Amino acid sequence: MIVEAGKRGCVKEVMILAAALTIQDPRERPTDKQQLAAEKHARFRDENSDFTGFLNLWNYIQEKQQELSSTQFRRLCRNEFINYLRVREWQDLFQQLRQLAKPLGITIDNKREADPVGNNEGIHISLLSGLLSHIGMLDERKREYAGARGSRFAIFPGSALFKKSPPSLWPRNWLKQAGSGPGSRRSSIPCGRSRLHRIS
Repeated sequence: MIVEAGKRGCVKEVMILAAALTIQDPRERPTDKQQLAAEKHARFRDENSDFTGFLNLWNYIQEKQQELSSTQFRRLCRNEFINYLRVREWQDLFQQLRQLAKPLGITIDNKREADPVGNNEGIHISLLSGLLSHIGMLDERKREYAGARGSRFAIFPGSALFKKSPPSLWPRNWLKQAGSGPGSRRSSIPCGRSRLHRIS
């Protein structure tokens, strides 16, 4: 994933996402305040990709950490339903990935803000290279996705793609998922749409 990102000029973004996929989602949704939490998190959402939503969240966190004192930042996290300890874990993993990539000649400009829009295609193609066993094709009869090795999954209800109908103009309706949610039927979180030519 990160090696492919080096070829496509999106190493920083893919490292951020690789670290995000390793930890529990830093966005909290307490059962008694789910609606309020959803409203606070809506600003990070991207209608076509949960991965881009993670990059939006990362940029917001970085910006606020620069502006606020440590105490103010912790308070902001609590008020906006962002788990401070998971944010720290995410940032630590990102730094570890940076250090591990240096001997391979893969470096990033850490002062540059992550750009989820500028190289969106490169980011998603790089992610695909590391998530090949997490790609599914829509089974329209069952409204779920058929994945590798006979697995089946549905889009997680919290995903930006959950209520979107798959576009009919694509030759096939494909989805890449990065993990599984809880429950008897697998729910993919996070996910992004993929065109067939990207996968091949």
